[in-house]
Amino acid sequence: MNNFLLVIILLLYGQNTLVAEEFIVGVEDLDYLPQFGYDQHQEYGGIGIELLRQFAQSEPDIEFKFAPYPINRLHHNLLKQEIDFKYPDSIHWNINAKQAHPLIYSGNLVAYTDGLLVLPKNHGKTYKNAFIVGLPLGFTPVALLKNMTEFETTKKLKINELINLALLERVDGIYMNIDVGLYRLQQMNKSGSLVFDDSLPHVYDFYQLSTIRHKNVITKLNRFIDSHPDLLQKLRSQYKYNVIEK
Repeated sequence: MNNFLLVIILLLYGQNTLVAEEFIVGVEDLDYLPQFGYDQHQEYGGIGIELLRQFAQSEPDIEFKFAPYPINRLHHNLLKQEIDFKYPDSIHWNINAKQAHPLIYSGNLVAYTDGLLVLPKNHGKTYKNAFIVGLPLGFTPVALLKNMTEFETTKKLKINELINLALLERVDGIYMNIDVGLYRLQQMNKSGSLVFDDSLPHVYDFYQLSTIRHKNVITKLNRFIDSHPDLLQKLRSQYKYNVIEK
């Protein structure tokens, strides 16, 4: 009798237990903290990642696995549906390549400003000749494409290498997330050696989560964000992230 009751209890318990479905979230293989990247323990984190992680933890049927890829490959992996989600993404990125794919986007998650970090002595400077821009490998300088007729690019995988190029005046500026650049300068004990030049083209926008197949997860994420209005500010404070607005 005892064994029979045990079997019944286990069956009932099993019926009420949700098995979490694992989703692969493709992320950028880039040290881009405090937005996203590897910490001192080589664990992938950051504001946006922690936001998604806390959402998944609030849903018993959802488990996120973060898989870093080179930026260019990450985009193709999403379109080929080799990953379930892509973060970061934006409805404004790679518009032509996405036209044949029915992408679904979350609401606005984490704000950012992409623009140019320059030497303080060059702040506000106008450029008659070609402007030389340092870029993280795989980045597209969206604001420059819309507003500057002539510029050349130098691409590097590591942010520190770009910063050193700017300090040595081998590039005129670095196009990247401004707060990430200032954060990195602080880590390198070089705060103030480069500054954001808001007189040059820049863009203020939001990172989003994108998918082709999982609209129901996006719906749940949007609902989670709406019901946790203080979470993002808490994460900004935790990572000491102060968004530079346009």
